[in-house]
Amino acid sequence: MTTQNFAIFGAAGGIGSELVDQALNKGHQIFGIFRGDEKIREWESKFPNIPYAILSQGSWDNYGKALKRAHDVLGSLDNVINCIGSLTLKPIHLARENEFDATVETHLKSSAAILSHAIPFLRRSEAENKSVIMISSVAATLGIANHDLIATAKAGIEGLVRSAAATYSGAGIRINAVAPAIVDTPLTSKFCNNPATKSAITASIPLARIGSTQDIANAILWLTSAESSWMTGQVLRVDGGMSSLQPKSNFR
Repeated sequence: MTTQNFAIFGAAGGIGSELVDQALNKGHQIFGIFRGDEKIREWESKFPNIPYAILSQGSWDNYGKALKRAHDVLGSLDNVINCIGSLTLKPIHLARENEFDATVETHLKSSAAILSHAIPFLRRSEAENKSVIMISSVAATLGIANHDLIATAKAGIEGLVRSAAATYSGAGIRINAVAPAIVDTPLTSKFCNNPATKSAITASIPLARIGSTQDIANAILWLTSAESSWMTGQVLRVDGGMSSLQPKSNFR
């Protein structure tokens, strides 16, 4: 397997840290980027000697500064992955402007800013597989009550993936996304750790289980590999069948 260099945004989160684990196990070189000084101790404990940067919020150019740091440390960038996330669930009539802005900032703006600054670095890469991977959601295609904010941001990401994939295909840069249903992470713990809520969620998923961080990290790594080298502009729906299948019923 060819060693690749990864810049992973949101690397200290549930999906991000699992992705770092799996990529390191495959021999890849990793640069982690995450928000919040409070995560430094946890990162250094779990990933000693793996370089990282703290992402400052509020500026489009800060994403570029983080990528430059990653490039300078690793020597090149072959794959850039955005695992930055948040979860605000409420109907639009109860949402405040700052909540809408924060959701779009966290998901859609971060993806656009990362992509904008990643392209020049990826153009310089000599790797055969060069890619950007974003995280969408089942809520971008399946209407789910109270997901109004997140659905708006994630639908924007899917549009960005398709358009940018066409724009940069000639440069050999592949741009794809993974769209999960609910995944068991610290962000979703209040749902996954509540037996009644967990049972209701599980009943809505045809494969009858909540997703794991391993499920999503596996999909992301596959999208960066030679096995997916003829894929770009795609949204890989890793959602237990939720976006396209009816859950099993009692009808026979």
